[in-house]
Amino acid sequence: MSLDEIMNRVAADKGSNAHNYAVHYERHFDAPIRERGGTLVEIGICGGYSLRAWREWAPNARIIGVDTEARFVQAAAAEGAEAYHGDGTKHPFWNMLHDKGVDPDVVVDDGSHFANQQKAAFDLVFPRLKSGAIYAIEDLHATYWPEPYHRIGGGSVMPFLMSLVDRLNNHGSVNPKGHAVANAMIKAVHFYTSVVFIEKV
Repeated sequence: MSLDEIMNRVAADKGSNAHNYAVHYERHFDAPIRERGGTLVEIGICGGYSLRAWREWAPNARIIGVDTEARFVQAAAAEGAEAYHGDGTKHPFWNMLHDKGVDPDVVVDDGSHFANQQKAAFDLVFPRLKSGAIYAIEDLHATYWPEPYHRIGGGSVMPFLMSLVDRLNNHGSVNPKGHAVANAMIKAVHFYTSVVFIEKV
């Protein structure tokens, strides 16, 4: 059964019945998660529907849910999922996960959808990821919602994401001080409707 079919069956909004992310997830995550049984960390689990789908689609993978709402974590844990209560934008939380042997191959940010938190999580987590890891940010349509969403969430995330594209493509360029600008850690950036995938070198 495809990931999309599973997402639809468990009523997760990642399937074609809602946001239609699953087809892209299956393309990008099949090798690291389903085939090699890697580790997927999802930030923001709400009702835990997608955790059920990930676990069914990739039974040999380590699937981990993270949420700031203790009730969501408790509900997921009651179903046998590995879930942790904490803030995915904070160093101590990721240090705790590291101490538990969490070394993600894939991170999916389905958290608050606030730009400031999306940027903070990416800046914190992406440098920690192994070579070849993939970082996905969902629900980019939220960045176009009207006020007061932008005011609360720190504006739009799109300029930040486009800066990642600049970092990917500006080899040989120099900054105003004359220093070469490096690609840093980004191998590729893939945009689809409302979701982006950033691959690490």
